[in-house]
Amino acid sequence: MCNSYGNDQYAISKTSKKMYKYLILSMLISMSMTVYGQDTSKCDTNTLEEIEDKIGMLPQAKISEFLVNIGKCRSNGEYRKKSDQLLFEVLDKQTQTTVNAMQQERSKLDMEAIANAISSFQVVFTEIDALIDKVKQTKCDEEIRVILLDHLMLAKANVKKG
Repeated sequence: MCNSYGNDQYAISKTSKKMYKYLILSMLISMSMTVYGQDTSKCDTNTLEEIEDKIGMLPQAKISEFLVNIGKCRSNGEYRKKSDQLLFEVLDKQTQTTVNAMQQERSKLDMEAIANAISSFQVVFTEIDALIDKVKQTKCDEEIRVILLDHLMLAKANVKKG
């Protein structure tokens, strides 16, 4: 049998196998880029601009997403710095809604990352006192209230020292 590939009767099947391998490889690369792309886009500081622009009017779902991303994006230094400051503002302006989001999304949250962000707040002493009072007045699970208050007190102690 003679074909355009020479005298090899299996030439077409070898070519098909190569094409099949390349197709599978390109699909896997495409899928992995999509998965990784979704995670990294959540850690893009541009996503924080929407939060910043709407503080005081954020729906609980948006606050929940923000809180979840605080833990997922800790390795991105620029994101972490900006999100830590925004966390203070969101917690200050929408205290009850933020606490409600924490209760509802508790299983998805990295509470250690959130607690660390709270204890590293770089704000004026009187602002922390005001936020402590707001947290004390929220209706929430006692465990969440204790975590928030303990770390706000740490932030307050750090401000006193600094």
